[in-house]
Amino acid sequence: MAARKALSLDWDAQDFRLVRPGVLGATVATDQLTVTLYRYEPGSSWETHQHPEDQVTIVVGGGPITFTCGGEEVVLSLGETAVIPGGIPHAARLGAEGARTVNVFPPRGNRP
Repeated sequence: MAARKALSLDWDAQDFRLVRPGVLGATVATDQLTVTLYRYEPGSSWETHQHPEDQVTIVVGGGPITFTCGGEEVVLSLGETAVIPGGIPHAARLGAEGARTVNVFPPRGNRP
């Protein structure tokens, strides 16, 4: 969706799809950025991967969530943010509780 004016978004009304086992995502994209809300089920994970773009991840529900970034572990709790530089291998895993994260990237059209 290319927004031409400010809009109010109800994430719960968005179309979530399975992106990894136990991880659902819904995305809103504009000409300037891509924002995805991920819902992680307890015990879910995202395998190690990397991409050329920077990524900002904010824990907006549940947690904690453990990120491994460039070989170092970072544990984020509710309200905390990770800024992951492009090109850095990173992964995520959840413990006994699920989490919700908001992730911000460059525009989808500029991503592989």
